[in-house]
Amino acid sequence: MKKDFVIIFDFDGTISEIIKSPEKIVNVLADEFGFKKIKPEDVEKLKEKKAQDVLKILKVSLIKLPFILLKGRSILGKEIEKLKPIEGIKEVIEYLYIGKFKF
Repeated sequence: MKKDFVIIFDFDGTISEIIKSPEKIVNVLADEFGFKKIKPEDVEKLKEKKAQDVLKILKVSLIKLPFILLKGRSILGKEIEKLKPIEGIKEVIEYLYIGKFKF
């Protein structure tokens, strides 16, 4: 009896690179919502922090946070149409889809 299986991919970094320059989106939101902007070199440092610490560092108003997240999601939604797959992932998915991959 053949077993069905499911493979789950993390989209960002596996299928495609969602944001090559996250500081651009953060800074668009900073302009609109009045919190601190970041530089490209800040991104890696901020990735290591907890979300609550990033909010404090950037001086994000918790009252505005739901609106910031909503707007950020909207921006990402528009950007996703422009994404290209990571090199080689198309072939991997095709290989898995046609059933050559065995567990």
